[in-house]
Amino acid sequence: QPAGSTHSVHITQPAGSTHSVHITQPAGSTHSVHITQPAGSTHSVHITQPAGSTHSVHITQPAGSTHSVHITQPAGSTHSVHITQPAGSTHSVHITQPAGSTHS
Repeated sequence: QPAGSTHSVHITQPAGSTHSVHITQPAGSTHSVHITQPAGSTHSVHITQPAGSTHSVHITQPAGSTHSVHITQPAGSTHSVHITQPAGSTHSVHITQPAGSTHS
């Protein structure tokens, strides 16, 4: 996505696929990312967010899958990350948050 825009990203992936999602967002924007992944797939989600923005990330993962989530958030921002994971799965969540921020 470009800098200085207010785009929102909504990604819904189909069942039984092996898509990976890589999202890099620009600085100074107010993008929101909403990702819903299907059951029985091996999707990976990699999100890198910029400094000085107010992005929110909402990820809902399905049951019985092996998704991995990697989120890197910037310093000095007010990002919120909401991840809902299912029972009986082997998801991994890797979140790196910066110092001096008010992340949730």
